[in-house]
Amino acid sequence: MSIFANYTRDAFVLGAGFSIAIARTMPSTDVLGDRVLSSQRSIHAGSAERHSSKCDGLSCDYPVLGADGVPKPTFELWLSTLAEPQPHLFEPENDRRRALFGELSGLIALNVERAVQLTVKEGGPPEWLNKLVTHWNNTRADVITFNYDTLIEATVDSLDLLAPYPPKGDAIPLKSKMLGPSVVPSFRTVLEGPRVPPADSFWYRKLHGSTHWYWDDTTRSAESIVQVGVRYHWNDEFPVYNDFELRDYIAPGKVPLIVPPTTGKSSYFENPIIRFLWRDAFAALAAAPRVFVIGYSLPQADLLVRSLLGMALGDSDVWLVNPDAQVADRFSELGVGTLHTEFCGSPVDMNDVVSFCVDLWMNA
Repeated sequence: MSIFANYTRDAFVLGAGFSIAIARTMPSTDVLGDRVLSSQRSIHAGSAERHSSKCDGLSCDYPVLGADGVPKPTFELWLSTLAEPQPHLFEPENDRRRALFGELSGLIALNVERAVQLTVKEGGPPEWLNKLVTHWNNTRADVITFNYDTLIEATVDSLDLLAPYPPKGDAIPLKSKMLGPSVVPSFRTVLEGPRVPPADSFWYRKLHGSTHWYWDDTTRSAESIVQVGVRYHWNDEFPVYNDFELRDYIAPGKVPLIVPPTTGKSSYFENPIIRFLWRDAFAALAAAPRVFVIGYSLPQADLLVRSLLGMALGDSDVWLVNPDAQVADRFSELGVGTLHTEFCGSPVDMNDVVSFCVDLWMNA
């Protein structure tokens, strides 16, 4: 039997632009990079009384930035040179760069959570997002995201959605911790007993990890992964749990499972859960009758995602939702089946996009 046999659902691919459409407080990759570097510079500035004449704001004796203090050519590509050992450097220097990379990864999670906190305390989710998540649940859609934030999870938890749930299959209130295809064990579930099976709702694959997934960054083993629950809910000014609980009770000794926005992610793919999510995403995309790519710009440097989409979308109907007209050119280079650009190249009203998706499904 083909591995695609069970996939007949529409697929949605979400990039940073999707979260920005929810709220302007959510950062793009470049803005996130600026915030992370600003935070790291503040940490480094206060770490020593004297700094080397070679100090670039991040490192004193072994500068990692260019002469003008800007990561080149982009934050993403520069971060890749820290994440992977460079063959022209000695191992101690690579170790120093990897240590800095680890600090920056933690700051990525911190800055994303700060943006989520600013977003949710201002009110509830936009109506188009409620309608879209409800549509995903009703149609059992395949949803694939490269975002770390928990805005989708918070929206699921705020809606009165029902979904059949094993083992009896009775429809019960849907919660974000029940989203499949592979439910990351939650802290309280592990504490109280067996893992939670996924509900028969939309399948949500976070290919780059999540701010509420934690693991042992030393072993990076599948067994060490635990999801600690959504920290910020819509309309809540204060978090569900604080850093003290997280560090000492919920996930002691663990760090956020963040697959950083780098061009080389090989060391992360040694984890079988992350590999499974990528393989499962490929199977879903390859068999989906329609694919909607919302807010993902397909940067030239993201070779892994370009390979995934290029191989999976060869026979697909693909709708691009992005104000950047150049995104259509990048997807054309991939050789996708049929490319639809009605929502590409100009500012987009997400209400119109969601209505289009629902109508297309209803009239198919």
